[in-house]
Amino acid sequence: SPLCRPRRRARGGRVASTRPQRCRRLRPGRPRRARAGRRRAEMSTVELKSLHEELNSLLRTVPGKSVSASKVRAVAKACFDARTEYKRAVYAVEQFIRKAPAHCRLAGVYVIDAVCRRSRAQLKDRDPFSPRFGKDLATTLGHLDDAEPKDRQSLCRVVGEWAKQGLFGDAVDLAAIPVIARTRAEAQALVEKSARESAPPAPAPAPDGGL
Repeated sequence: SPLCRPRRRARGGRVASTRPQRCRRLRPGRPRRARAGRRRAEMSTVELKSLHEELNSLLRTVPGKSVSASKVRAVAKACFDARTEYKRAVYAVEQFIRKAPAHCRLAGVYVIDAVCRRSRAQLKDRDPFSPRFGKDLATTLGHLDDAEPKDRQSLCRVVGEWAKQGLFGDAVDLAAIPVIARTRAEAQALVEKSARESAPPAPAPAPDGGL
């Protein structure tokens, strides 16, 4: 095997050992595997970059207006295309929901819905997104606690569909997530208040004839 050139002097002024050091030879197939790994890394980097660009486009959502379905599909497609780096893709979507303005966070929930549905339909038992998103789903949805009541009601409708379809299985108790429980309680209180206000007034008691 080839010999490395010995060092003449070590740090601190002391003379280093002049024994020749043997260099470790690379295995014959190692460079090829390294090149393949670099190609996969470059590909995933491009896909993740596309995902970040699509997520940034959601920040242009105007307050008071719903995000367009085409934008949600574009972000969901970019996230699904980065499935070889699904952990980083999921983290990117979760960080968007955490850091985005309050009026943009519901769009991130729509992205989760679209990605998990597509991944479940195409990959079936090999779906990596639903278990990964479900791991911190309560924390992710909790960032919508300061969103507008309209957005929180839309969130409850989406979560209701998840519960019907069993998208995240039994590992996540969707009804027990604080933001969902609070929004549903507020909606129930409004319904009861409206029913009381719309009910006809009780008839006045008949006067007593003996008085």
